Parts: sequence; structure tokens; C-alpha cells
Amino acid sequence: AAAAANPAPPPAAGAVAPPKSPIAKSPRIVCNMLKSGGDVCGVSLANNRNYLAHVSCVHVKKTYPCHQCNEVFNSTGQRCKHMVRKHNHITAVYKKSKIGQE
Repeated sequence: AAAAANPAPPPAAGAVAPPKSPIAKSPRIVCNMLKSGGDVCGVSLANNRNYLAHVSCVHVKKTYPCHQCNEVFNSTGQRCKHMVRKHNHITAVYKKSKIGQE
């Protein structure tokens, strides 16, 4: 009979386990922009795309008003949805997709 292999010894007290995956994760991006009170925002985001969306939505105060009722939106997409739902506005994309189906 073959001799049994010796199992690995248990880790020493206080030892740190190796990472589960050898693939390193990208570092997170921390927002350094100032909030209205003067403090640094500090929000941690997974990637540059999320960072740009965060800055656009939270820190850049660009607005898009509805020209029919003066309600204000943070993006043209939000305003477009409002126009369709509240004012029965048909978007150009909707018009193009319905051509020839009548």
C-alpha cells in the first residue's frame, strides 16, 4: 500500500488567507468633488462610467425644463419620458419604429 500524503499544516495564528482569485480587481474611484456644505463627497464607485454618471447627476446642476408645464428634469431622457407620459408627445424614435405598420 502507498503511504498517505501528509496534509498541509494549519495556518499560523494571525495569518492572512490568500485571495480567492488570482485576478486583481480594478481599484475603485473615489469622488473628490465638494458637496454643498464644503465637505468632500467621498463616494466610492466601481468604474469611470459610474463616476461620470455620479458627477453628472449629483454635482453638475444642469437641468432640462419641460416647455409645456415647466417641470424640471436632470436629464433629457427623464424629460422625454415625461413628455410621452404627461403630454402624449410621440418621440422621433417611436415615429420611425411605427412607419409602415398602419
